[in-house]
Amino acid sequence: MKKNTSILNSLYLRIALTFLALLVVIGFAYVIITVYYSRIYFQHVNQRLNHGLAANIVTSYPSLHSQQIDQENLDQIFRHAMSINPNLEIYLLDSTGNIISYAPREKKIVLAKVNLTMIRDFLQKKESKYITGDDPRNPELKKVFSAAAIVREGEAIGYLYVVLTGEDYDAASRSLLSNFFFELGFGAMIWTLIVAFIVGLIVFRILTKNFRELIEVMQKFKDGELTARVDVRSPGEAKILADLFNEMADILTANIEKLKTVEILRRELIGNISHDLRTPLSIIHGYIETLQMKDKSLTVEEREHYMNIILESTIGLKKMVNELVELSKLEANQVHPDKEPFNISELLNDIAQKYQLIAKEKNISIMAGLSHNLPPVFADVSLIERVIQNLLDNAIKSTPPGGKIYISTSRVDDKLQVSISDTGSGISLSERERILGQSNKTEDASGLKTSTGLGLAIVRKILELHDSSLQLDYNIPTGSIFGFKLSMYKN
Repeated sequence: MKKNTSILNSLYLRIALTFLALLVVIGFAYVIITVYYSRIYFQHVNQRLNHGLAANIVTSYPSLHSQQIDQENLDQIFRHAMSINPNLEIYLLDSTGNIISYAPREKKIVLAKVNLTMIRDFLQKKESKYITGDDPRNPELKKVFSAAAIVREGEAIGYLYVVLTGEDYDAASRSLLSNFFFELGFGAMIWTLIVAFIVGLIVFRILTKNFRELIEVMQKFKDGELTARVDVRSPGEAKILADLFNEMADILTANIEKLKTVEILRRELIGNISHDLRTPLSIIHGYIETLQMKDKSLTVEEREHYMNIILESTIGLKKMVNELVELSKLEANQVHPDKEPFNISELLNDIAQKYQLIAKEKNISIMAGLSHNLPPVFADVSLIERVIQNLLDNAIKSTPPGGKIYISTSRVDDKLQVSISDTGSGISLSERERILGQSNKTEDASGLKTSTGLGLAIVRKILELHDSSLQLDYNIPTGSIFGFKLSMYKN
């Protein structure tokens, strides 16, 4: 249990750490995005508040319209404007955008010309439009500005271009931005992350509750509590996983029970085979020893009698070995039925004719009540013939002299029923369960006859290949009825 608990804790820890990392990434992204749009917001506000600044300067100083520009007078105008707002950078442009003069003069400029496209756009648009233009001191940057045309006799002879955020503003902004980033990132963001992380842990704890229960049940199942099942009622992936586990557990439990039954039957079968093999081997061994010990004293008739007994025992032993090999192939799925349509009544009639001589020697009557109007079945002829032969062998061995064996066919729904009954001593309930593969008991395994061991085990396997099963109706002491059903052939 400790191992599975550590697995769950590890999963929970990984989820928590992943969630924390995600929150940190989202937090920093939020700060960066907030700072970025805050700068845009303040620039937009700055431009909107100072939208008419350049026009006011042009209006306030008519000397800007004169043909001859007095640099000293111009410097005085610029100083006066910058005394109100030191962050301004003022540029006087000609009609093509060339910089004629600028302030402050102590700072060098890089661009000699300003792109008039943004200036014309600024003059034509409303105040709500956010527009940036060239920064002559730093060509890589675009800054908000105010601009006004200098008009003489109805024609623009130049422009007054005022950058609202100069280098001093940028330096102060960067300094304040770092402080703002620190306060926002390690102030509000930290508290937000802490609260979100705690809430997330609680939520994850609730969400993983079903998985904890699933792991606990799986551990119980692993420890041998095969009846342990998961009860998850809330819909979602956990319920799907729980249902799959429950279904898998049911299948495994059923398979385990089947394996236990098969193992019990296998042990019983081995016991039966050992017993059945011991008998002919003992007979062969005994008579061979007799032949060796009494070799010179035996008559020809006695020697021939002993040799016939040995021969019959070896034939029976060979038959048992062949059946054992046949059964092993069937259990290993090495036999694949070659199905074809054929008339089951004709096959039964042919086999019954072959067994008449054997039955006559034992004073047993074989009677057939076969219907020849039945449709053909779809099965492997040779394998079904093996089934019928084994059932007839079993019936002949179980029927005393003067008894009867009855073979019949009938139609049951969409199947054809084959039945072979005898008037033997019948089969007990415990033997019946072992014959049909339903026994969970191992006692008295040697009590089964050879005919109810290998022969009927082969019958069950062959019928399984045909999606059928062996049926047994018993009625002590009047005998028993073995039967099976086959699928009809459909064109």
